[in-house]
Amino acid sequence: MDNNIVRMLTTVHPWNEVTCSIRQKPQKTSTNAVLVQKAFGDHNRAAFFIPIAIDDYSYYMGGVDIADQCRAGFTTYQCALCNWLVFFYFFLDISSSNTHILINLTRTKQLNQLLNSGQLR
Repeated sequence: MDNNIVRMLTTVHPWNEVTCSIRQKPQKTSTNAVLVQKAFGDHNRAAFFIPIAIDDYSYYMGGVDIADQCRAGFTTYQCALCNWLVFFYFFLDISSSNTHILINLTRTKQLNQLLNSGQLR
Protein backbone atom coordinates (compact mmCIF):
# COMPACT_ATOMS: atom_id res chain seq x y z
CA MET A 1 0.00 0.00 0.00
CA ASP A 2 1.83 3.06 -1.23
CA ASN A 3 -0.96 5.58 -1.34
CA ASN A 4 -4.15 3.58 -1.37
CA ILE A 5 -5.53 0.05 -1.04
CA VAL A 6 -4.99 -2.08 -4.14
CA ARG A 7 -7.15 -5.06 -5.12
CA MET A 8 -5.99 -7.29 -7.92
CA LEU A 9 -7.07 -10.45 -9.74
CA THR A 10 -4.47 -12.44 -11.65
CA THR A 11 -4.15 -15.85 -13.24
CA VAL A 12 -0.45 -15.48 -13.97
CA HIS A 13 1.13 -15.01 -10.55
CA PRO A 14 0.91 -17.27 -7.47
CA TRP A 15 -0.64 -15.51 -4.49
CA ASN A 16 2.26 -16.21 -2.13
CA GLU A 17 5.29 -15.02 -4.16
CA VAL A 18 6.83 -11.72 -3.05
CA THR A 19 9.77 -9.56 -4.06
CA CYS A 20 11.72 -6.85 -2.29
CA SER A 21 11.04 -3.37 -3.66
CA ILE A 22 12.46 -0.01 -2.65
CA ARG A 23 9.73 2.61 -2.25
CA GLN A 24 9.88 6.36 -1.73
CA LYS A 25 8.10 8.05 1.12
CA PRO A 26 4.81 9.58 -0.13
CA GLN A 27 3.94 13.23 0.27
CA LYS A 28 2.07 14.32 3.38
CA THR A 29 -0.95 15.18 1.25
CA SER A 30 -1.42 11.64 -0.15
CA THR A 31 -4.51 9.61 0.69
CA ASN A 32 -3.06 7.31 3.36
CA ALA A 33 -0.11 9.47 4.38
CA VAL A 34 -0.57 8.98 8.11
CA LEU A 35 -0.54 5.18 7.85
CA VAL A 36 2.16 4.89 5.22
CA GLN A 37 4.60 7.41 6.71
CA LYS A 38 4.71 5.43 9.96
CA ALA A 39 6.24 2.53 8.02
CA PHE A 40 8.99 4.78 6.65
CA GLY A 41 9.90 6.47 9.92
CA ASP A 42 12.57 9.14 9.33
CA HIS A 43 13.83 7.63 6.06
CA ASN A 44 12.87 8.85 2.59
CA ARG A 45 13.20 5.36 1.12
CA ALA A 46 12.52 1.92 2.52
CA ALA A 47 12.54 -1.68 1.26
CA PHE A 48 9.27 -3.59 1.45
CA PHE A 49 8.18 -7.06 0.45
CA ILE A 50 5.37 -6.75 -2.07
CA PRO A 51 3.50 -9.38 -4.13
CA ILE A 52 5.01 -10.06 -7.54
CA ALA A 53 1.66 -9.27 -9.17
CA ILE A 54 1.82 -5.71 -7.78
CA ASP A 55 5.46 -5.34 -8.86
CA ASP A 56 4.66 -6.50 -12.41
CA TYR A 57 1.66 -4.18 -12.57
CA SER A 58 3.82 -1.24 -11.51
CA TYR A 59 6.42 -2.13 -14.14
CA TYR A 60 3.95 -2.68 -17.01
CA MET A 61 1.42 -0.05 -15.89
CA GLY A 62 1.66 1.96 -19.10
CA GLY A 63 0.63 -1.03 -21.22
CA VAL A 64 -2.36 -1.77 -18.99
CA ASP A 65 -3.51 1.84 -19.15
CA ILE A 66 -3.20 1.90 -22.95
CA ALA A 67 -5.17 -1.36 -23.21
CA ASP A 68 -7.89 0.07 -20.95
CA GLN A 69 -8.08 3.19 -23.09
CA CYS A 70 -8.33 1.10 -26.25
CA ARG A 71 -11.04 -1.07 -24.71
CA ALA A 72 -13.01 1.93 -23.43
CA GLY A 73 -12.94 3.67 -26.80
CA PHE A 74 -14.60 0.83 -28.68
CA THR A 75 -16.76 -0.94 -26.15
CA THR A 76 -19.55 -3.43 -26.81
CA TYR A 77 -20.94 -3.00 -23.30
CA GLN A 78 -24.69 -3.28 -22.94
CA CYS A 79 -26.77 -2.97 -19.77
CA ALA A 80 -27.60 -6.47 -18.61
CA LEU A 81 -29.53 -7.98 -15.74
CA CYS A 82 -27.48 -11.19 -15.78
CA ASN A 83 -24.06 -11.01 -14.12
CA TRP A 84 -22.50 -13.41 -16.60
CA LEU A 85 -23.54 -11.22 -19.52
CA VAL A 86 -21.56 -8.28 -18.12
CA PHE A 87 -18.48 -10.51 -17.98
CA PHE A 88 -19.15 -11.70 -21.52
CA TYR A 89 -19.13 -8.12 -22.86
CA PHE A 90 -16.00 -7.30 -20.84
CA PHE A 91 -14.10 -10.29 -22.21
CA LEU A 92 -15.39 -9.59 -25.71
CA ASP A 93 -13.96 -6.07 -25.44
CA ILE A 94 -10.62 -7.38 -24.16
CA SER A 95 -10.34 -9.98 -26.90
CA SER A 96 -11.17 -7.47 -29.63
CA SER A 97 -8.63 -4.94 -28.32
CA ASN A 98 -5.98 -7.69 -28.03
CA THR A 99 -6.76 -8.72 -31.60
CA HIS A 100 -6.29 -5.13 -32.73
CA ILE A 101 -2.92 -4.97 -30.94
CA LEU A 102 -1.77 -8.27 -32.49
CA ILE A 103 -2.80 -7.16 -35.97
CA ASN A 104 -0.76 -4.00 -35.54
CA LEU A 105 2.19 -6.08 -34.34
CA THR A 106 2.12 -8.18 -37.51
CA ARG A 107 2.82 -5.07 -39.51
CA THR A 108 6.05 -4.41 -37.65
CA LYS A 109 9.22 -6.22 -36.73
CA GLN A 110 8.14 -6.46 -33.09
CA LEU A 111 6.21 -9.66 -33.72
CA ASN A 112 9.29 -11.40 -35.10
CA GLN A 113 11.28 -10.21 -32.10
CA LEU A 114 8.64 -11.55 -29.71
CA LEU A 115 8.49 -14.90 -31.51
CA ASN A 116 12.27 -15.26 -31.48
CA SER A 117 12.54 -14.35 -27.81
CA GLY A 118 9.95 -16.96 -26.80
CA GLN A 119 7.54 -14.48 -25.20
CA LEU A 120 4.79 -15.44 -27.65
CA ARG A 121 4.08 -19.14 -27.93
